[in-house]
Amino acid sequence: MVTHERRGSPCLDCHKSTTRMKENYIVADRIWSEAGLGRTDGCLCVGCLERRIGRALIPDDFPIVGLNLSNILYQGLASERLFDRMGGRATLGTVMYAITDIVDCIVKSEAKEE
Repeated sequence: MVTHERRGSPCLDCHKSTTRMKENYIVADRIWSEAGLGRTDGCLCVGCLERRIGRALIPDDFPIVGLNLSNILYQGLASERLFDRMGGRATLGTVMYAITDIVDCIVKSEAKEE
C-alpha cells in the first residue's frame, strides 16, 4: 500500500495541494504502479491519478485502512470527489469488515512473534 498524506503535498501533475483539496488517501500498490509511480514518488490528486490510469477510481482501488476508513466514516475529511470514488458513506458491513481485517492482522502478527 502507498500512502499519499504528506502535509501540503502538491499533486505531481496539477501542483495543487492535495491536503487543501481534502484528497489524502491510500490506494493499492497496483494502482500507483499503473500511474507510473513508485512508492515514494509523491502525491496525485484524484483527478490526475484517474487521468494517468485512464479510468475512474472505484472502491476496490482503496484498501480498508485507517485513513481510507476515516474518509468514508466522516464525509467532511474527504473531498466530494474522493468520497464518491470510495463508495460513499460506510455501511455497517464495511466497518465490520475493517474491524475483522484489523483483528486478523493483529492475530497473525502475534503468531509470528511466538
